[in-house]
Amino acid sequence: EVRAAIEALGVLLEGQPLLQLRCAENEAELLDALKLYRDMNHLSLSGVTCDQVVEHVMSHTVILFYRPDVTQEYIPVNAANFTMRQKSMMLRLLATHPRMTRKGFGRITVHFLKELCRALHKDDIIVYTYPSSSPFYKALHFRHTHVPDGGAKPPVAEPGTDAAGRAAPREA
Repeated sequence: EVRAAIEALGVLLEGQPLLQLRCAENEAELLDALKLYRDMNHLSLSGVTCDQVVEHVMSHTVILFYRPDVTQEYIPVNAANFTMRQKSMMLRLLATHPRMTRKGFGRITVHFLKELCRALHKDDIIVYTYPSSSPFYKALHFRHTHVPDGGAKPPVAEPGTDAAGRAAPREA
């Protein structure tokens, strides 16, 4: 159902011959997405790898391809990995090629994901992100939904903390 909706919504970019967004379905496309994720990877700090996220049985990956002009080949510039829940989408990874940042590719992908959620009757997109990415999501009308008591930042686990101690800040 998700893949069919992604293909059906691909018509949203028909007026843009330099762009193509498609579901990563083969090994080469998944490797393209993994390269983008690894360039931006902060997950290893929490013991999770990009490969583990992409290989999750319920995950889907879409890649935005761009070509400078119609005579050239498409190159992957942005990738998003997400899972669908009953009423929401969990956006797990969003990455743009380092030389292609601040050109609107992330914005296009997120707008596409919003339309995908509408088409699949999902009420929310949940994004866990770093504070440095907050302005990007705020500009796309996402709202910060979890502020700990008093508005203070959640505590950060000290180096060498056991698994239970690392889980507490994530729960916050």
